Amino acid sequence: MSKTVTKKKDDIAETPLMKQYNSIKAKYPDALLLFRVGDFYETFSEDAVKTAAILGIVLTRRANGAATYIELAGFPHHALDTYLPKLVRAGHRVAICDQLEDPKLTKTIVKRGVTELVTPGLSYNEKTLDHKSNNFLAALHLVNNPQEIKNTVLGLSFLDVSTGEFLVAQGSFDYVDKLIQSFRPSEILYPKKFKKFFTEQFGERFYSYGLEEWIFATDYANELLIKHFGTVSLKGFGIEGMPEAVIAAGAALHYLADTQHDKVLHITNVSRIEEEKYVWLDRFTIRNLELFSSANDNAKTLIDIIDKTISPMGSRLLRRWVSLPLKDKQPIEDRLEVVNYFLNQAEFAEKIKEEIRMVGDLERLTSKIAVGRITPREVLALLRALKAISPIKALTAAAANETLNKIAEQLNACALIAERIEKEIHPEPPLQLNKGNVTAYKKAHGIILEWMKAFPLKTNKWGPFFEDIEGWSDTQINAVTFAKYMMENPALFPNWKAEVQGVFDWTYKVMGNKQWEKYGVTVMNEQTAYQTPGNSHSSRQAAAELQYAALSGDNSRTENAIRVLNWATYMVDTDGKNNYPRDEVWFTDGYGDYVRHYLRAMSYMPALSPADETHILHSTQPLML
Repeated sequence: MSKTVTKKKDDIAETPLMKQYNSIKAKYPDALLLFRVGDFYETFSEDAVKTAAILGIVLTRRANGAATYIELAGFPHHALDTYLPKLVRAGHRVAICDQLEDPKLTKTIVKRGVTELVTPGLSYNEKTLDHKSNNFLAALHLVNNPQEIKNTVLGLSFLDVSTGEFLVAQGSFDYVDKLIQSFRPSEILYPKKFKKFFTEQFGERFYSYGLEEWIFATDYANELLIKHFGTVSLKGFGIEGMPEAVIAAGAALHYLADTQHDKVLHITNVSRIEEEKYVWLDRFTIRNLELFSSANDNAKTLIDIIDKTISPMGSRLLRRWVSLPLKDKQPIEDRLEVVNYFLNQAEFAEKIKEEIRMVGDLERLTSKIAVGRITPREVLALLRALKAISPIKALTAAAANETLNKIAEQLNACALIAERIEKEIHPEPPLQLNKGNVTAYKKAHGIILEWMKAFPLKTNKWGPFFEDIEGWSDTQINAVTFAKYMMENPALFPNWKAEVQGVFDWTYKVMGNKQWEKYGVTVMNEQTAYQTPGNSHSSRQAAAELQYAALSGDNSRTENAIRVLNWATYMVDTDGKNNYPRDEVWFTDGYGDYVRHYLRAMSYMPALSPADETHILHSTQPLML
């Protein structure tokens, strides 16, 4: 049986592709590098061996010049969301290297670069995250002398990029150790020079990564935090007098930038963890009480038993409460009074539950918006969440409980955002943005109804409205396109028949003029008389009117629509009425549009007279040449 031999990088004779790979890999030596090659993400050498073992994919070898071979393992680029979480959960940093230019536009090797560095503590991927717990990245600031660490003040920060939560603390080593046990971060950053000390204290229980010592500096940390929050000082956050905590927070922000996580505007606040407010549990207490985990297989922990929350946000908050028991009597009593109110007001509790179910994981949805990773369907989930806030606010405001009343005051339903989503996003969008059909023409629906009510049909007030709609270049085309959308989506427009009729009437009475109305033309004027609207615009509306007749059962527009089509074919078939040479007409875009719309109209058209059939067939013949 042959044995796979992993060659060292220095032993590999470099092809141009491998030269590029090695130059990028040298910048991320501690990460698995997913290298985009065509439609695949490839890994090479030792990375390939590790990747194949974790993912259970085939490990192969390929020639690499000079009669050498290199290990290779890869997967299709569209499967990244499936395989990436497995690599991260296995405790690896993963550098995603993408093609930065279109291969078709270059004659040399495609330019590539790392677009994201995913680590156990930095992830937005739902398959990596646990909805019931935070995914904290911790940064630990240690003093210069390892022998004095346990007798000095240390700094610690916790950052969850998936929710935007940012917490800091400082205190003794024992206090910091208790915080780490309570928050259970997915990744811990520390000064690289303290690797031995960190390993001695925490072992292999946490994924950790060492940073350069210069990053843990007071001035640098202050600069990063002030620049990020856009303030002149940190006094407003209550952490100005916590220098060690500030340094730890600065290290966390530096790590975000270093790993290409530069869209962090959702991190809008940093809060201090107040030592005197909580009962601090050490690692032995947490382990022995089996609060969150157990040494026994399939055992039920305390959190498993008491967590009856109905939203991911509630579950995460309950974990925080269990890990940080309160000391003060008043907030404990406030919580108990709320619990008592829910128990005694069964109808109220049921209504609140129903609305909270619709809220879902609003925290992580808003974070995805900030980093540009939200999908169209998640935008609709955001809409459902925002719609649920108003009834929750009303219920809690009316409750006979002071704590619930305070909660009501803090709730914001973001009505303008919800209204915009409802108008602009298709009610049944695709899973991914690149699939299209995301924005809806109902974006214009509310506005169009207002215009119809405010202005008579004989005014020209609709023109600017249609012209302003993004992506629509021609006013009459915009109007007819909107009418078609209403016809094809009747569920969105309960009064679609009347509204479609209104659009058609408007195009005739407002935009047409006497010279062209006598021929039944929808949108023409003297300036465009010798251009494409003579056939393409009129046939476009005629096709839409025939479609309307077929879908609504209303044939009042059928005769006129056929007359318009006949007129359009007459314009194409002669060169006397508009001084437009026939040979040129045949090959204009307008003529092609006319034929395309006419062919669409055929599926809705009633039987034609033999003369009409002969005339229209003769007019469309040039397109077949």
